[in-house]
Amino acid sequence: AKRLSRGRVSGREARGRGGDAHERGPARASAARVAAMDSEEAILRWLEPDESAASLLSRTLTDPVLTGIPFVDVHGAMRAGQLVEVCGVGGSGKTEILMQAAVNCALPREREGVRFGGCESSVLLLDLDGKFDTLRLLKILTARVEAALARESARRKHGAVSNASEEETANALVRLSDAVYRESVGRFQMVRCHNSLDFLKALAVVDKIFERRERDNAKATRETKDGESTKNDDDGSASAPPRRLLLVDNVAAFYWLDRASRREHDAPLSLHNVHHASAKALMDISRRCRAPVVATKAVASAASFNVDKNASGAFEGSVDRNTVRTAHKDFLPPKWTSAVTQRLVLEPEPNVLSGEHSGYERGDSGAETSAGARDGDLIKNFQGRGGFGTSFVARWELPAGRPSARYRVDGEAGIRVVA
Repeated sequence: AKRLSRGRVSGREARGRGGDAHERGPARASAARVAAMDSEEAILRWLEPDESAASLLSRTLTDPVLTGIPFVDVHGAMRAGQLVEVCGVGGSGKTEILMQAAVNCALPREREGVRFGGCESSVLLLDLDGKFDTLRLLKILTARVEAALARESARRKHGAVSNASEEETANALVRLSDAVYRESVGRFQMVRCHNSLDFLKALAVVDKIFERRERDNAKATRETKDGESTKNDDDGSASAPPRRLLLVDNVAAFYWLDRASRREHDAPLSLHNVHHASAKALMDISRRCRAPVVATKAVASAASFNVDKNASGAFEGSVDRNTVRTAHKDFLPPKWTSAVTQRLVLEPEPNVLSGEHSGYERGDSGAETSAGARDGDLIKNFQGRGGFGTSFVARWELPAGRPSARYRVDGEAGIRVVA
């Protein structure tokens, strides 16, 4: 009886265990189906398009933007979705590059048969550093306009392409110069940002700034055209999407202030939050507004130059020819670094510092110069802004493999490429 009882109990337990297993089977299958559905939904979400075909075509078919800087434009024009970072020491011409890019984009392509070589683009500059010289920008613009008109005047004079007198031609060119000057200045706008909060606010309304300026320019253009209908102007502006360029002068201007706020827990403007939000906003603006972005970044030099100032303020000392290269190390958070598509590093020219450049190893007569005279000439090259000279090398760090270019920063001519 005990054996039978134990057998019946064992049978009940076995049947109970089997029933539990039978009940757990559908639950496990249901959980597996839910997991599969979740994975399918995740896959479908991943397969969702980032943009429509119309948005892709409007972004890619927009005319590219040229900066007017030879060692930048030689590698192709800038398009929407690109973020170009120009970093270098003080006085290496970072802001000068932004100025020349702004002028080249704001100028028209051609007016009344005169080629100005511009891009007819709307330009917005966000000045974080507070050192942007508007008078310098106008000076560069005036020089470009006068150079184009001088070429056209010489062509008309020697080619006799017009029956008008010299006085009429000169007056026509003066009127054209004023019109082009007003048109180009109307395409440029600058916003001064005094802190990171101002910078983020400006990024939030960049598209509205572009649209308002383009609307005002289109209205002014229609008012100046007497013989053309408004309908034709509207049709032309709708068929051709506007070209735009966004410039940021010194994205690291508030780096140390933002870094200090990291000590506060959950600080709203911490270093990570600011650069995470700015990088995301710039990439969204570049795609949404179809505007490439060029941002400068001031860096400290890691090269060692044994050149100091004496009591009278003159440079004296020796030049360490073995440490002439500026080692660039990105100090901004990884979110900003990953958003950069192209990086141009501006560094002092090694050849000039090492004495290998022509004119430093030999005198004007071709004779070898003494070591003291050569060091004196080398030290004079440090009397530029930031303690450096006026000769620099533009080196592409991203993408790698592009050739470097030598250039000089001239107070009058701006960026001049040296062969």
